[in-house]
Amino acid sequence: MGIPKMNASILMSMIGLSSFVGRCTHRLLANLRYVPPKLVYVFNTTVEGTVLMLLPLTKGNYNYMAIISLLFRLCNVTYFPLAAVCVKQSVGVDSFPKAFGWFLLCLGTGISLDPYLGGLMIDVTYNYDVSFLVAGGCLLSSGSILGAKLLHRRIKAGRHTNNTYKICTTVDVIQTQD
Repeated sequence: MGIPKMNASILMSMIGLSSFVGRCTHRLLANLRYVPPKLVYVFNTTVEGTVLMLLPLTKGNYNYMAIISLLFRLCNVTYFPLAAVCVKQSVGVDSFPKAFGWFLLCLGTGISLDPYLGGLMIDVTYNYDVSFLVAGGCLLSSGSILGAKLLHRRIKAGRHTNNTYKICTTVDVIQTQD
C-alpha cells in the first residue's frame, strides 16, 4: 500500500493499543450488564464489516488507514469472545455443546478457506480491493441478518420481557458511584 516502514510499525503499535482498549471495553460492557451481549455482537460485526469495506477507499492515505485499522481491531477483539455467549443464549445450556461445535466448525472452515479464496480473487482481478469488499460484505450481511432477527424477536415478544439488562442513564451511573 506504499506505507513507509516506520509508519507501518507505528500503525502496528496503534493496533495493539486498540486491541487493549477493546478488551477493556468489552469487559466493562459485559460486567455492567447495561447492553445485551447479542447487541454488542451485532454492532461489532456490522461495524467490522463496514470498516473492512472502507479500507480500499483509503488509497494509501496513512491517516485514514490508521482510523479504519483501529476501528477494525477494536470491533474484532470484542467480536470473538462474545461468540460463545451469544451461542449459549440462543440455544440454551442443553444444546450449547453441539451448537458451539457447529459454530466452531463453520468458523474454522471460513478461516481455512479465507487465504485460498482471497488469493484466488486477487489472482483473477489483479487487485486487493475485491477481497476486502467481499470479506467486509460477508461480515456486514452477517451482522445485519442477526440484527434483523434480534429486532424481529424483540417486536414479537413485546417491549421489555427480559429485565436482566437495563437502560443506562447518567443518573444511574452517578448513583452507583456514590
